[in-house]
Amino acid sequence: MASERLLTCLKLWRENQNEEALMLLLDDNIRLIGFIAQKYKGMGLSIDELMSIGKEGFLKAVSAYNYEENQINTFHSYVYLTIQRHILKEIKIMRANSKKEISFSTPIATSDEGESLTIEDIIGTDDFVDKLIDKIEFEKVKKCFPILSLNEKRVVFLKYLSFKTYTSSELSRKMKCSRQNVSQIEKRALDKLRIGVNIIF
Repeated sequence: MASERLLTCLKLWRENQNEEALMLLLDDNIRLIGFIAQKYKGMGLSIDELMSIGKEGFLKAVSAYNYEENQINTFHSYVYLTIQRHILKEIKIMRANSKKEISFSTPIATSDEGESLTIEDIIGTDDFVDKLIDKIEFEKVKKCFPILSLNEKRVVFLKYLSFKTYTSSELSRKMKCSRQNVSQIEKRALDKLRIGVNIIF
C-alpha cells in the first residue's frame, strides 16, 4: 500500500469511522497477517484461529498507531509487532486453560450421501444463534451489514437470522455452489462482522 493511500485510509478510519477504509487496510495487509500466523502454526491453534487472532491484532494496531507523530513508513513494523504480541498472548492463554474450543465447523461424522457432517449440521444453529444474539445485540450486527457483499449477507441471513435457519449443505444446494465455497463466504462475513462490531461499539 502506497504511503499516501495508507495515510488517507488511516485518517478516514480514525477520524470518520469509515468501514470501507478499514476494509482496504485489512485487504492490503492480509498477506502480512497470514505470514505472521504461519509462524505460529502447530502451537495449539489452527491456521484459521491464528488468522482471526491476527486480524484482531491488526485492528488493535490500526486503532492505536500514532500517524501524526510517527513517519508512515514505520506503520508496517508497528503492525507486525502488535499482531505478533497479540497471537503470543492468545497462545499463552490457550495453554494456561489447557483446552481448545472445538470448532462448530469440525467434521465429526458422515451423512448417508457420503458428505462430511459438522457439529453445526448435526445439532443445528438455534443455540449458537441465541448465544450470538445474547453476546452481540442484533441491532449492532445489523449496522455492520453494509460492509458485507451480497453473497455474504445472504449466507449470514439464511444461516443465522431467518425464521428457518439453513445448514451449510442446504445453503450449498440453494446457492448452487460447493459447501466449501459456502464456508469460505461465511468465514469472510463473520470476520468482517466481528471487526465491524468491535469498531462501532
